[in-house]
Amino acid sequence: MSALKSELVSKRNSILKDHFDVITAEYGLTEFLGYKQALLYLIIYHDFYGFKKNQMYEYCVIDEAQDMSLIELLYLQKMVVKNRFCIIGDLNQNLHNNPLSSWEDIYQLFDGTKITTFLLETNYRSTKNIVDFANGIISRFTNLYLSKSIVTGK
Repeated sequence: MSALKSELVSKRNSILKDHFDVITAEYGLTEFLGYKQALLYLIIYHDFYGFKKNQMYEYCVIDEAQDMSLIELLYLQKMVVKNRFCIIGDLNQNLHNNPLSSWEDIYQLFDGTKITTFLLETNYRSTKNIVDFANGIISRFTNLYLSKSIVTGK
């Protein structure tokens, strides 16, 4: 029986390797890989073979999430048990050319019916003058997610 099991495992591994090689070649993941290509490679590798020696995390908190791409979130999703995430960010503060464009983008990765969102409109860190100044600059580009000062009457 153990000889049969060994043969089946060997065949399975051979089939997996063949398909893995085909898929990675389709995406051009056979030569030197850049950051995003390496993430894609790891995602494909995980889906074929898993990460057996990596610890799964119970919970993940992401701050400044507006600077993350969907592929980065997809990779992190492979490492966290039952999609337990707290994702925090301000879409008006993104730094990169491939950030999240809308919080709804993450609904593709996570079950949208199980996502709870909270909108923080009041700025508790800056004075009214700073909030008004920042909103004046941001409002030239978008009226989405403009802050309100904690001090409103002055």
